[in-house]
Amino acid sequence: MFRKTRNLGVCLIILAGLVLILGVSTHSWTEVTGEVNNTDSFNSPSGGGISTPYSNSLPSLNSWELINYSYELNGKTYNSNFIGFYLPFNNDLVNELTSLNGDIKVYIFPLLSYISVIKKGADYRLVGIFLILGIGLLIVRAWLVSLFN
Repeated sequence: MFRKTRNLGVCLIILAGLVLILGVSTHSWTEVTGEVNNTDSFNSPSGGGISTPYSNSLPSLNSWELINYSYELNGKTYNSNFIGFYLPFNNDLVNELTSLNGDIKVYIFPLLSYISVIKKGADYRLVGIFLILGIGLLIVRAWLVSLFN
């Protein structure tokens, strides 16, 4: 009856492990020089919308970042928007990249040269979210199974 919930919980835990492993593995990826093509960031509003008084005066909690970069490897040029194994907000990469003169470090996955990141490591917020959701689903599933049996 609750088999799909168990499968989803296990898949979320596996996804957390994959994000962590791939993020940590970026420290050993090939480093090349790349160029920033375009950067953009925007703040998402905090507050509850128009019904919340003074919602426009509250500080923004999330600065979403969009970065497009290119790099060359073996005579072929690649373009990417992938920052890394991170949530795309509150990384302060746009400010960091605009202070450079266009040249950035790009880390390329050794087996597939079209997969690259500009920020090494794993976002522990993302890993934590997947783990909490996966374990939470398994706990709720176990409670519901014991309740209906």
